[in-house]
Amino acid sequence: MRISRYLSLCLLILGPAANATEDPVIVPSSLKNVTVYRSGAEMLHNSTVNLVQGSQELVVEGIANQLDINSVQVSCPAGITIMGVEFSQDFLVVPEVTARLKALQDSAERLQKELDRVNVQIETTLDVLEVLKSNRDIKGQQTGLSVAELVRLVDYYRSKSAELQTELALQKDRQKKLAAGLQKINNQIREEERKNTRKAGVLKLQLSAAAAGRYDIGISYITPNAWWTPAYDIRVDDIKNPVKVVYKARISQTTGIDWRKVRLSLSTSLPSQWGNAPVLTSWFLSYINPVNVMERKLTSNTIQSFDQILQGRAPGLSIVTEQLKLRGSNLITGASEPLYVVNGVPM
Repeated sequence: MRISRYLSLCLLILGPAANATEDPVIVPSSLKNVTVYRSGAEMLHNSTVNLVQGSQELVVEGIANQLDINSVQVSCPAGITIMGVEFSQDFLVVPEVTARLKALQDSAERLQKELDRVNVQIETTLDVLEVLKSNRDIKGQQTGLSVAELVRLVDYYRSKSAELQTELALQKDRQKKLAAGLQKINNQIREEERKNTRKAGVLKLQLSAAAAGRYDIGISYITPNAWWTPAYDIRVDDIKNPVKVVYKARISQTTGIDWRKVRLSLSTSLPSQWGNAPVLTSWFLSYINPVNVMERKLTSNTIQSFDQILQGRAPGLSIVTEQLKLRGSNLITGASEPLYVVNGVPM
């Protein structure tokens, strides 16, 4: 009886863990909305997954090949708890071959076959020339040839050698042109492949489901591998009608995901900028008397006072009991106080 109770207690303890799956659940994702900024883009994916009760790892494929992990947001029902998010790159993605890329690959394959055929012809012609030279040496060592036979032999070697040399020159010229064309097509193939890179992103989610079921999960993030630049079209019908300026946008993206049938919008804001309006600090303006400011600066100078600086330098200025008296000031104002002039204005 004690053993059966002990086993029952172990089963109760291990019961919730038995619902957790060790193997990750791999699901694809579909791109729905994209907001392209001048530098970067916000991408929104949707995915539907069947989950069991308990903790498990969910691997979402079809994510951009580069993203800001701090910008990842996962929206899921209330019964799912997200415990961790991890991003990695998948280099085993088979890129989709577009019609343009398929045509270039077919052209490259056709040129390569033609180039291989020309290379074989060049090697054959070189071998025939070597055989001709060997036979010429053998014939030249033979004796007892008449003059007529020797002339016919020399003419044969001359004509045959000229024919082979001409054929070899044409074949080498053909080889050069084929190699140049094949190089151009291969460069264009690499350019087309860079438009949709050979790697994609994978988002790993550690989550816990309160109950088994089918759930819809939304994932949004910011990727730096997309941008748009403004472009303008200027249309003029004639000099009597106004000029029409059409504002366009050129969008570029290297996220590794095809944006076919995606709801697209453009934005001139910054993806890293906060959505709240900035709070500006107040500036308080007031009038400052320049004479008072100057006097405070002079009195705070412990080395030399203002009257000591002007002593003996300004003609007509007398300093009596710490007062500045300018000759002629009484004639202007009729008062005994000294006259200060700042920027041409009496103060």
